[in-house]
Amino acid sequence: MYKIFTLICAIGIITLEGSASTLQLGLVANYEFAGNLNDSSGNNHNLTAYTGARGYSYSLTSTTPTLTQDRFGRENSAIYLDGLTTLRAFNVPPPSANGNNSFSWTGWFKTSVHGSIWGFIWKADSSTDWSSSPYLGFYNGGETNKRLYFGSYPYGDTVSNLPTELDTWYFFAGVSNQTGERSLSIFSASGALLDSVSVTGSYSQQDLDSLIIGSSGATSASSVNYQAGWRGAVDDIRIYDRALTGSEIASLAVPEPSSLSLLLAGGVVLMAGRRLR
Repeated sequence: MYKIFTLICAIGIITLEGSASTLQLGLVANYEFAGNLNDSSGNNHNLTAYTGARGYSYSLTSTTPTLTQDRFGRENSAIYLDGLTTLRAFNVPPPSANGNNSFSWTGWFKTSVHGSIWGFIWKADSSTDWSSSPYLGFYNGGETNKRLYFGSYPYGDTVSNLPTELDTWYFFAGVSNQTGERSLSIFSASGALLDSVSVTGSYSQQDLDSLIIGSSGATSASSVNYQAGWRGAVDDIRIYDRALTGSEIASLAVPEPSSLSLLLAGGVVLMAGRRLR
């Protein structure tokens, strides 16, 4: 009995490790915000913080981002965006660079206000920002009814059925496959799936090579969207050049097991094994 129990636990640990290894496949950028704006994927797509007209190329003024607590309460481990700050990385390869038009965006977020929140993540051209670029933001359903939105105007959208609560961490996963079919999943901080929606039908894929986090989509300082920048915290943003599977998304929505947790798990196995003998 002890041997069987130990084997089951070992298989569970191996499965977790295997899932973690597949999450490195197709990883274009990973922003952990561990005290900096660096890309930890090894691809060097580091972010720079800007102010001005949402950090667009015609008005780029470097600034210092505001670090804040992550969902575990660790200081300086997430980024707070105040509606005026934009994080941007240039020359991020588009999905078509690898012969694959699919992509996935995942990460953690929480909102500070239910007011004029709009764009969250955008893809754009290095010199010109297109209103029809893929983006993830908020569907404006009223001051207390902001729902996460994943799409590309005017080619359709995927809107969550879940209104988001203020100052509450959520995990999101927006996935678009080769034909442009989109899915959007939202998880709680504990890893529970709260909502999952999808839209079928293709939409335009553009070779956009610039990544923007915190943009409202404004094209000038006088635009009606200028004051609609992202206000809230973001953490562990991942960009993939492929469509993640459901199991991969679920594994990202919960904390990875640490060495300590695995050591404790081993202790539990030994204790339980002694009782089963």
